[in-house]
Order: sequence, then structure tokens, then C-alpha cells
Amino acid sequence: MSTLSIANGPQFVVPYRPDHGGVDFLGLRQVNVNMMAGVLPGINNVTWWLRPFSLVSWIYWKFFHLAREAGITEPTGEQLRIWKEKVEVLFTWGHKLDGWQGLPGISFNPPGAGAASLSFSAWGRTALNTSLMAAVQYGPAAKTQDGLGFLEPGLGPFFKACGEGQHLAQAIDSCVSGLDANGLLSSLGPGVATPEQAGALFQGWSVGNPSVNEKEAFCRAFFQAPTVGQDSRIGRRSTTVQLILDLLAASDRPLAERDVRVGLFVGRSSTMGKRTEREDLKTGWFRWQILQIRQLQRLALEALLSWFEVRLSLHDDKGTEQITGAAMNSLTSDPNIFPLRQTVAACRLAFESECPDVATFLTLSESFTVWSPFDLMDTIQANIRQQDDAIVPYSLRALFICARFTDLMLGVKVVRPELMQGTAERMSLSFLKDTIDRCGGLSLAEFTRFLFENLVLSQHFSVAARRFDGETQRLRISIEEKGLAFLADKPLVPFVTPDRLATALSLMADCGLLQWDDTAKGYTTRPPEKRPY
Repeated sequence: MSTLSIANGPQFVVPYRPDHGGVDFLGLRQVNVNMMAGVLPGINNVTWWLRPFSLVSWIYWKFFHLAREAGITEPTGEQLRIWKEKVEVLFTWGHKLDGWQGLPGISFNPPGAGAASLSFSAWGRTALNTSLMAAVQYGPAAKTQDGLGFLEPGLGPFFKACGEGQHLAQAIDSCVSGLDANGLLSSLGPGVATPEQAGALFQGWSVGNPSVNEKEAFCRAFFQAPTVGQDSRIGRRSTTVQLILDLLAASDRPLAERDVRVGLFVGRSSTMGKRTEREDLKTGWFRWQILQIRQLQRLALEALLSWFEVRLSLHDDKGTEQITGAAMNSLTSDPNIFPLRQTVAACRLAFESECPDVATFLTLSESFTVWSPFDLMDTIQANIRQQDDAIVPYSLRALFICARFTDLMLGVKVVRPELMQGTAERMSLSFLKDTIDRCGGLSLAEFTRFLFENLVLSQHFSVAARRFDGETQRLRISIEEKGLAFLADKPLVPFVTPDRLATALSLMADCGLLQWDDTAKGYTTRPPEKRPY
């Protein structure tokens, strides 16, 4: 039974130490993540290689085989933990010796020279974030619930290799079993190994050399051409993969990741080509476009929060009136960035007259940096790093472009729910457009102040209050007697959350759907007759 300690007189309280970590101070991130899952479900931003999927499938597949051979009818979670850690340490160690980066646990060093224990504790690792099955690693993408379907959950910590996961497990077993001269992988017990032994096993399970059987099994799970256009997890992922394949097939040169991202948005790899025409790809194309516009919206709003913090911390501003004045100075310093008009409605009309339809929007985004969502995001991030006042006009322009694109896409029934994702609470694209329209009669200065007070400051207060757990305070700004006060150590530096495209391209190249041209530093398509499916 706990007791409540009540002070019976004056005393010092614990110093206020807000948690300034995190990446989502306006509460917008989850909508973006949901949209990413809508176009590339089943993977995440760390799933670079297919071999780890083979390994985690094999870990459970082999565990039950070894348990059966040892006459263990009811294996325990502790036995599974020892086995998993032994395999993962050997796997990571071999890659570390060969100079690889990017794998879970690769930064940890062996506990001394020579032979080393194969447990996480000996290496200073934790399963929570350095295991392949951790929630922030390959685990979610390997499972049947929301991943690629290689592992089916059982009771407690147990999983069962299923579907293509069984083929992955059997394929990697044939690659590595002949290299286990010391029997490290032939029993469930703990083990000790030397660097030489870890290096010998590395040849069988290197992420750089998956077998043909693994490539074929992974490809069957990752991409299924007959499902393109279907509104299912595999259908949505296959649709985006097909868009990538078609984009690269139509290109006369290898495309880098950014080129693919932009090409997917505008529907072609060059201004001379035809835009996406396949009807079964249209909805997937629209979803990709909306995701990128939402990325722009989130960055623009967080950039305004960052600039707001700069004004509080470096310029000693105390209120929104002062900060709005500084914002107007930045807007008028370069009228080519944002159209200066008497009212918000007139500003909206300037964007509408220049961009009457979606086709024009795409052409403008290809031809002018101030219309390209990607160039705008690059420019905003550069200004954030420099704490430049140009953050304001570029961010405001970005928000009006988001509103204009939303105007044009609201008539597309199949993606209208995407535009409304987040509603007012997380400031959906539709909510942003409606808010700007409701402010049509305001002057630009009045709207800018409204923007800071309602879509930045109040939104931050609301998010911080909802996430307050009684211990950790997430406020970065507070309202004090003399005005607004900055609480954090330094202004926020927001960035664009990766959209899974980089890992999708890597996996496509790993399983043979694409090829990486190391000379051109870009991806190129592989002829269908040479693909492993």
C-alpha cells in the first residue's frame, strides 16, 4: 500500500526539467506514418535487406527443430532467448568484422579479445532495441499482423515461420549449416565463439549475398502483380512497386532515390515522357502524391514553430504581436516567394489563377522550384539550419500550395479519406484548406498572427497537455507573467520523416526486381524475364 507524502511547510521542489526529446511537438507525425503505411505497408525505414528476414524466420524454424531433436516438448522462453541472442550475436559480429553498418547491434563491441560469450548482456546489448525482432527493427515487418507475413505469433515470445518465411528459413539453413564446423548452431544452449568462427559463418548469411531461393521467396511475398490496384495491404504495396517499375522502365537513365520520389509524384521520369496512364495504378499514384503534400504541410508548420522559438530565444520577443511583425518583415523582404495581397482570399486566388488544375500543378512542380514540394522542403530545411527569416515566406507558401492541391484532389472520391486523415486534432490537409478559407477576409498580417496563435502555439500546448504523464513535461514554450518564455535548450530543428521509399528500393534491388548501377548511383529496372518471380 502506498502512502501520499504531504508537505507540512515550505520546501524546495524538484527542478523543472522538461523532456525536449521527440520529433512530434505538433502531433502531426502519426498521420504521415499512416499514409506511408497506405502506400508501402509491411516495411519500415530500417528494413534495408532481405537477409535479416531470412534469419529471423530461420531462428524460430531452427529453434523448434533443435528442441524436437533434443526431446524438448515444451521449450521455455528462456531457452528461446538464449538461442536468439546466440544467433544474433554471431550474425552481427560477422558483419561487424567485415565492415558493415546499419544492422541492429552493429555498434557494440565484443567483451574483450579472443573468445566471447554470445549473450546480449555480455555485449552490453538489449533486446528492446538492438534485436532484429525489436519493434524499431525488422520485427514488425516480419510478422503476419502488419508485416510481410513470414512469422505467425504464438504464445508469449514464440513465433512460427509460415508462408514464404518457411522457404526463407530453409534457404538460409542450406547456406549456413555447412559452415558451422564448431557446432555453435546445433544446440539451444549458450555458446562462446572466436572472431574467426563468427567470420566463417558470415560467409553463409551475409546480407550482401542472399541466395536465389531467398530472393524468389521474398519477392513472392513482397510483390504480387495480380494484386495491383486492389485495396489490400499486398495490393497497395504491389501498386506502389509497379509504379516504381514502370517509372524506371520508361527512364533512359538510372534514377537515384530522390529522382524516383519526384518521378512517382509527377507520374513520369522526365518532362518528355507520358504521365501514369494505367487505371489500376491511379489510386496508388494519388495516394503517393497526397503523402508528399502532407510531408510538406507537416514540415512547414514545424518550421514555423522552430522560427517562433528562434524569435523567443535569440531575439527576446515576448508575444505574438512582436513575432508577427517580424514575420511580416520577412514576407515583404522578398515578395517573389509569397504573393502579397490585401486579404487571405486574394492570396488564395493568386495560387488558383496560376494553377487551375492538377495537370498544371504537376507541370509547375517540374518547372519551378517554388512550386515543387521537394524543392520547397529542401529550402525550408536549409533555412531552418541557418535560422533564417526566410522560413516564414517559404513555409507560408508551402501551406497555401498544400491547400491548393487539396482543392484539386477533393473531387477524387477514392482518396478523399486521405485528405481528411487527422481531422482537426492533427490538422488534416482538408482541415488546413478549410481553415485558410475561413480566414479569407483577414489581412495577411492578421492571418499570420492567427496561424502562430492557433495552428502553432495552441496546437503545441494541446499536444503537450495530452501527452503529459504526470512526470515528463513536454512543453517547449510557456506563458509567463511577462509574456511567452522559451523552455528548451535550443530551437527545434524539424526534418522530413523518411517515407519508406529508400528501404523499398533497397529491398527491390536485393530480391532482383531492380538493379543498382554503382557508376550512375541510381536504380534501373531489370527485364521481366530476368526477375526471380
